[in-house]
Amino acid sequence: MNVKKKNNKLIILGAGGNAVSVHNVACSAGYEVCYFIDKDKRKKNFLNVPILEQMEEIKNIEDYDYALSFGSNFLRERVFNDIISKYRSIKFPKLIHKTAVISLGASIAEGCIIMPNVVVGPKTKVGKFCILNTNSCLEHDNNMLDFSSIGPRVVTGGNVTIGNRSYIAIGAVVKNNTSIDNDSIIGSNSYLNKRVGGNSIYYGSPAKFIRTRSKEENYIY
Repeated sequence: MNVKKKNNKLIILGAGGNAVSVHNVACSAGYEVCYFIDKDKRKKNFLNVPILEQMEEIKNIEDYDYALSFGSNFLRERVFNDIISKYRSIKFPKLIHKTAVISLGASIAEGCIIMPNVVVGPKTKVGKFCILNTNSCLEHDNNMLDFSSIGPRVVTGGNVTIGNRSYIAIGAVVKNNTSIDNDSIIGSNSYLNKRVGGNSIYYGSPAKFIRTRSKEENYIY
């Protein structure tokens, strides 16, 4: 599903657990992963790829494309803003695994990571730097806003909106015509059938309000 690019050399920012999946998608999409960048890693390589501590170690920055592997939506946005303020010309292509299905009329913005067996339905819009995990499905006419993410096996009905930096956790199901505002989380295996306000955690079947959260708060739900 990827448009073939002249530049197939990629650098992945971050060498944590999610970087394994991003590396897999990048290889499926035809990229050669040349380096990881992670200042917190003491080891010299990861997945047999060299680790650099900072961007300044790259001799010719524009010779590569880049991907952000950070699973935290807030952190991914913060790192992007930091990087782009210093290196405005670098490119973040969308990475789409070869088994993903991107329907007619769907759009995927820059920096997105689309993992194996994902389905993106007709007329669905996926914003910048979103992550769609393995076996997830966004049905028709969804609107997934920038830096949001969905976990493995998440399914949404039609006309669902997912706000900026919001996260739908593993196995959750979202009813059609439902809206999730910015910086909210839907817990694992939940069934959501009503609108969710911003900065909220919902969990259960049907999902109920648990508590408020700050956008920078870490999550594993």
